Amino acid sequence: FNGTDEYVTMGNTNNLGTTDFSISCWVKRNLTTVVFNLLTKDQSDPSHWYFSIAADKSIIFYCKTGGVHRQKLISNANAVPNDTNLHHIVMVQDRDNDSNCKFYVDGSHISVGYGTGNTASAQATTDTLDNTGNLYVGRWHGEGGTYDYYSNGLINEVAIWQGTVLSSSQVQELFNDGVARSALE
Repeated sequence: FNGTDEYVTMGNTNNLGTTDFSISCWVKRNLTTVVFNLLTKDQSDPSHWYFSIAADKSIIFYCKTGGVHRQKLISNANAVPNDTNLHHIVMVQDRDNDSNCKFYVDGSHISVGYGTGNTASAQATTDTLDNTGNLYVGRWHGEGGTYDYYSNGLINEVAIWQGTVLSSSQVQELFNDGVARSALE
């Protein structure tokens, strides 16, 4: 992706509903000082979610439904190495147990915190993440297109498992194998 106008649109797919889920992808950032959008599912304001690497190298999963900020999971700053190498990024979310919402970088578990106030809560564990918007790879088409941010680099082997919370050994296997499907076979 060139950071200007390149991205992939998957169409209206992968509604996460209220089930558990896991997301995995390989990432190579060309620029390490800007936001790198991995996946976004954006209907329009009031409902969307995104999974990204922030400018401070933290990993973020954020969702908003019905105009209300529902959840913002944030890793510690510098969770993703400050380089342009290929890295494996995973998020797993057990919707019944907030302590089982986890991030992994290159097979290693990364600490997760929850935002506060109007920007976040752990409430997404009971709310649906469904919306009628497109699923984007490498682009944040946020707030119904109010914002368009494009990633500069490579996103590969994107996988979304609905109804599955990957275990730490499955995440490690994904990282070791470099193949999105093999951990569940």
